[in-house]
Parts: sequence; C-alpha cells; structure tokens
Amino acid sequence: MLIADSPRDRWGNVKWEAMRKSRKLALKRGASGGDPRWRRNLWTFALLAALTSCLSVVAFPFAGPDEQAHFLYGYAVVTGQSPMESDGLSAPRYLATGDMACWNDHPENPAVCDLPDLNSGTTLVETVTTAANYPPLYYILTCWPLLIASGAPAIYCVRILSAILFCALITCALGNLARIHPWGPRAATLLCATLFPTVLSLGSVLNPQALELGCALVYSVLFVRLIHIYAQGTRLGDARRALIVMAPFLVLWILSRPVGPFWAIIVSVIFCLWLGVGGLKRLSLTREFWILLGSATLACLIWLLWRWVAQATIPVSGSPDYLALFGDSLSHLQLHLSSILAWASIPIPAWARYLAEITFLGALVCGFLLGSLRLKLALAAGIAAFPLSIVVATGQVYAEAGYMWQMRYSFPLVFALLVASCASVAERWARAELAERRADAERRGNDKQAVSPAIVDGVSAANKPSRLWPAVLGRGLAIIYLVASYAVWLSFLWSFPQRMWAQLEGGGWSGLPLGPRFAVFAAFGIVTASFVLLLADISRGRRRRGPRNQLEQGAAPWPRGARGERNILAEM
Repeated sequence: MLIADSPRDRWGNVKWEAMRKSRKLALKRGASGGDPRWRRNLWTFALLAALTSCLSVVAFPFAGPDEQAHFLYGYAVVTGQSPMESDGLSAPRYLATGDMACWNDHPENPAVCDLPDLNSGTTLVETVTTAANYPPLYYILTCWPLLIASGAPAIYCVRILSAILFCALITCALGNLARIHPWGPRAATLLCATLFPTVLSLGSVLNPQALELGCALVYSVLFVRLIHIYAQGTRLGDARRALIVMAPFLVLWILSRPVGPFWAIIVSVIFCLWLGVGGLKRLSLTREFWILLGSATLACLIWLLWRWVAQATIPVSGSPDYLALFGDSLSHLQLHLSSILAWASIPIPAWARYLAEITFLGALVCGFLLGSLRLKLALAAGIAAFPLSIVVATGQVYAEAGYMWQMRYSFPLVFALLVASCASVAERWARAELAERRADAERRGNDKQAVSPAIVDGVSAANKPSRLWPAVLGRGLAIIYLVASYAVWLSFLWSFPQRMWAQLEGGGWSGLPLGPRFAVFAAFGIVTASFVLLLADISRGRRRRGPRNQLEQGAAPWPRGARGERNILAEM
C-alpha cells in the first residue's frame, strides 16, 4: 500500500535523491537545535551512564549477584576455553580469590568471610564456575578488557563496559517511547521513574541480565510503537520499519541468558494479545514480519545448539519438585517483591521496602484500571505467566543452587508489563491535558484556539468542568509517583554503600575509601538532578498553551485505519 508521503513515485521507483535531501535537512535541523530529541537522548544516556558508573565504583568487587562466577566464565569465553565440557577452568588468581557466597549470606558479620584479593597476581589457577551454560554473547561484548588488564582496573573496566551497554539500551527504549505522539514523553517519564535501584545495580556489575533487561525494554517499547502505528492505520511503512528494528534486539535478547527464548515468547504473546487478531493478520502480510519471525527462529536454533554443546553442568540433586518449589516461592513472595529495591543481601529499612512495593504495584494497577479490554487481557496473561516464570527460572539453576528464585529473574516479564502500564496511564493523562487545553481555549474565547464541541473526547462547553479533574489528578499522581521513587532511591543510596564497604571496615561512613565515597555523593547528586528534570518535564506540559500540531487543532487523536480497522489505543 502506497501512502501520501511515500519515498516512491507512482511507478514504485525509490526517490533516492529526495530521501537524501530529506535526511540531510533533518540532520541539519537536529544539529542546529531544531529537533530536541537527540539532545534529550544524549542527556538521558549521560545521566544513566554516570549513575550506573558510580554504582559500579560503590559496589565491592564481586559483590554483584553471582558476579565472581560471571567473571570467571567471561575470562573463559575471551580466552577460548568455552564451550566447556565441565565447570572447571583456568583463570588468574585475582579472579578466583575470596568467598563471596559467604559475604552474601552473612550481612550481619562479613568479617568471617574470605574477601577477594585483587593484588594476588595473574598466575593461572584451576577453579570452577556456575555460569558455564550461559550463552557467550554478553561476555564477548564486555569481558575483553580481561585480556589487556588485571586486578582492580580490569574489574572496573568490565563493569563500566557493562554499564555503558545497559545504558545505551535503556536510552534507546526511552527515546523510542518518547517519539510516540502525543503521550510518548509522558510514558517515558513514568518508565524512567520505574527504573528501580536493583535495575541500574544489575547494569553496574557484570551480569548478563544487563543485556537481557535492556533488550527486553527496547523490544517492549518497539512493540508498543507497533501497536500505536497499527491503531493509526495510515502508515504501513512505519510498521514495516518498526518490525525490522525489532529484529536485532529480539535476537540479542534470546542469546543473552539461558532463559532468553522463554521470556521472548511470553512477552511477544502478551503484546500480541494487546494488538489483536486483526493486527496480526495485517502484519503477517508484510515481508518484514516474516524477517522478524525468521530471525527469532534462527536465534532460538543457535541457543539450542549452544545448550547442546555446552553441557558443563550435570544434575546431581535429581529433578526438582516443582509443586514444593512453587509453594516455597509463594511463602517468600514479600521478600521477592522487596528485591525490586535491592537484592536480598542488602539490608534496607522496612518503610523503604513497603514504599518500593507500593510504587511498583501501583503502576501495574493503574495501567490495568485505565487500559482497554485488550490491554487488561494482556496484563492478566502476564500476571498468570508469573508463577510459570518461577518454575522455569528455578529449573535452570536447580542443579547448582537448589530451590532458588529472585524477583530479578522475572524482570523481563515485569518490565514488559510496566511498559504497557505506563503507555496506558500516559495516554489517558495526555487526553485529559488535551481536554483541559481545549476547555481553556473555549473559556478565553480565542477563535484560533477554540475547537468544535463535536470533536472526539467529548469536550464541549456543556461538560468541560467534569473533564478538568483528570488532568489535575494525573499530574498529582505522577508527582507522588516521582517523589516516592526518589525516596526509594535515597534509602538505597544510604544503605547500599554501608553494606558494601562500611561493615567491612568496622562500621560507619568513615570506613568508605575515597573512591566509593566520592561515587556515593556523585550518585546522590545525579539522582536528585534526574528527578528534578523529570518533575520539570511534567510541569512543562502544564504550561504549554494553544495547539501546536494537527492533533491539538481538532484532528482525532487516534484516527481509524484506512480500511476502517478498529482503533485499539483509543479504547485504552
């Protein structure tokens, strides 16, 4: 189907010269400050990278979740020891010293544990790792500094590389979400506030969940854009481009961790339920849809091949009792929910844990209440899949760790649901603000800014007072949400460094070395500046007056498709 602004002429030939001129003009406008999107993305990446880098410095060496095992396996990958037929490998002594499992299990008395010695030299020793079955892609991208450095510089270089990779993916997700007009910037603001401390902490240490969660966020946001494009129904070319862009992130996601295909399938099913049968049928007629499906299938085959080749771990404890596993997980559900604030080895005040849980669950509840019937169905399917995720994730690690599950294992599913919830809340919020501006224009009697009472959304002189409170309520709830998230971050930044360093040095903030101490204060400043910018972004939307585009001049915000397809997002 050809569209009005298609880059092809009526005979189907590509107008390459026109495309080059258009791209050059767009780049020129962006470089001169006409398009603020690149500046917003640059500032977002800079703040995220600075914050995660500070957390990388604050975290004690190998103190991240299973970080020592991932460092050992990363060294095996970059030195050609992978795939491994057993859990044993040769690694430098500085990577193999210390017993961080003891440190994680005994936060009340870490002095009894054998801490790592990063100055113990590079002599190769025989050791074992519990990460031998992981796909090697993430380690190839992040662990190559282990070949050219050693000791503390190598550890922190690898961590910062992981942080940069993670922040680039998060920035890509937020940038693509902000491009959805008119509610995208609001959704990006809310999603940015849901990046709880554990999320950025996972990106600040060596853990393949940084790649997994980053790709999951980008894929979820691009799927939301795809649903929005289908709801408009006028630019099938945009849908094709979105499908092509989704392919590499889906492949990276599948190859990130041993449970990559499982999460990719679950999240795809959830968003397909939101899209509906009609949208799937229409997209299946495009070549790009089958390219995406073929890329995912090829990635799954590569994943299966790697799982077959890297049979390093032999189950020694028999098969898990999944019923007992599920009961054990439910009995500790409150602890698992609290892990959105920090993993279990970080002692956090009770009020901060409850505040983090309320903030997290409140976002899901608001998205469910304000969403359309299809979105409610998709969110319900995601919640129903949550127990299944416990069983599958634990089945992958049962041989080495027994019954073990944490909330962070389900972050790809959780944040896919949060992306959908933020989109739903932001869409309703944007409609309320649009209604408020239209009502203000009518009250001022400005003919240029007034709109017809027959416009969609039911905004007219007869009912405008009843349509003003949703905008006020939306701004108020958003401010409360941001303040609660900020309080959670302050509590985390107060407790996290004390767990990492102060207890090891005899207690008190005076025990922190100079580098981590500076990183803590820098993190406080970055978090404060970030939330101030988010609050300013919310208030800037309130000050904007008058129509700035076709939407605010009276065009229907969610036009029906060219063939009369049902408008999905309009029913959110």
